[in-house]
Amino acid sequence: MKPLFIIQARMSSSRLPGKVLKEINNKSLVQRIIESTKASSYSSKIYIATSTDKTDDVLAEHLNQQDVSIYRGSLENVFSRFYEITNKEQGNFDSVVRLTADCPLLDPKVIDLTIENHYKKTNYDYTSNGLSGSFPLGQGVEVVEINKFLDLKNKILTNEDLEHVTRFIWKRPSIYNCNSVEYNHPTYQNCSQLRLTVDEIEDFNLIEKIIQNMSYDKKKPSLDDIVNFLYKNPKLIDINKHIKQKET
Repeated sequence: MKPLFIIQARMSSSRLPGKVLKEINNKSLVQRIIESTKASSYSSKIYIATSTDKTDDVLAEHLNQQDVSIYRGSLENVFSRFYEITNKEQGNFDSVVRLTADCPLLDPKVIDLTIENHYKKTNYDYTSNGLSGSFPLGQGVEVVEINKFLDLKNKILTNEDLEHVTRFIWKRPSIYNCNSVEYNHPTYQNCSQLRLTVDEIEDFNLIEKIIQNMSYDKKKPSLDDIVNFLYKNPKLIDINKHIKQKET
């Protein structure tokens, strides 16, 4: 197992600009996803893939303090950022783990679960915990074999593919061997309605309440713990349940 971790981040989000540097308890959202990634049992080299746009200068400056590698590339062509990093590192790793900076409560054990499922067989091209629709939003982890990812450079990619990076693969399960990871909470069957991602201010408000009310930074609750907390406090779920999911 030699996964390369790449977290995409930018300041110019259309729905909540600058969200990745918004702070809760003096920690930015991007710092939180970095900490979750470092806590994975398989954590190795971590890249933050951001852009050369001037709006991301402040993000790059912030990341200089986070002990991660920084790559700055195209603002709109997110795929190219991932490709350039992967092409540079291909001799050192055998898979790419894609994460996004708007998932500040990502459970390191979910990262581990997805990676372990990918390596259960030697012929999986792609593994995701998002295909099943069973995990709360904001726990997304994708793993792609490096050779399959680099080969996308030879494909005809749409603008949506360039923005969403792995879309070309998971849209073609007849061509690629795609593996789906299910979330099996011991009590609650439908957890996909829960939003632990940050797209709009209501999402941020919910994340803030979870962190503060669960003593998150001290106790480091698991995803199961967070789900239990939300279902026992349904008014919190109402804060952002009206927000529509975007394609990832």
